[in-house]
Amino acid sequence: MDSSESTASTASIDEVMEELMAKVAVLMNTGVEDLDPDEELMDQGLDSVRLVEVVTFLREAGYHADFADLAEESSLNAWRELLEDLAQ
Repeated sequence: MDSSESTASTASIDEVMEELMAKVAVLMNTGVEDLDPDEELMDQGLDSVRLVEVVTFLREAGYHADFADLAEESSLNAWRELLEDLAQ
């Protein structure tokens, strides 16, 4: 049963990340395919006002994301790690 719970959490994070990437692309007026998951989104043009929208989205998805944590490491891969930590 542990492995199925783990898989469900991963699927949930995958779904949230997919939606998050689409949201960030819209906020940054770009395509999802143009987002570099390893590069800081703040360096790619995401500003603090739009980051607040990301925080709101993640909280509505059930993750207690903190603005400071998201701003400190703003790459999509860093956010995935953060969500995985928050899901535990």
